[in-house]
Amino acid sequence: MTTAEQRLGTDLALTRLFVADEWGAHDLTAEPSRRGRRVVAATVPSTSDATDLATLTGRQNLAQALILRLLTPLGALADLGHPAYGSRLGELVGRANDPTARFLARRYVLEAVAQEARAEVVDLVFDDPAGERPDTVGFTLVVRPVTGGDPIGLSVGVEL
Repeated sequence: MTTAEQRLGTDLALTRLFVADEWGAHDLTAEPSRRGRRVVAATVPSTSDATDLATLTGRQNLAQALILRLLTPLGALADLGHPAYGSRLGELVGRANDPTARFLARRYVLEAVAQEARAEVVDLVFDDPAGERPDTVGFTLVVRPVTGGDPIGLSVGVEL
């Protein structure tokens, strides 16, 4: 692992980054282990392949961290010592997809990403409201890892 990857971190793979809008449909998955031992749960059929939890490192870890921060309500982790973690995007639920909602979404995204020390916002572009579903605000967030390299783009849809 390179120094840049180490600075961006390693974590459990909780999201499939290419389909971030399906967040509620995914959970931890097991994958073949590189360590040669088997982790077997009582509800999982035994196989001959050793399994382990998947992890993400470097840029993928940063992308996942941003998705999780945006999807977590601000203050939800206060009892765990992280009162500033999360975003206010959930406050948009029930609003119409209008210029005010998109303005607030922009503000809430920028506030949340500003808390992530590993990334700098390069661009935040909202989808054309005419092309969106009336109950969804879509945007693409582009950040640059502080370690350098190519920017990371995340497309997100917030259901209102």
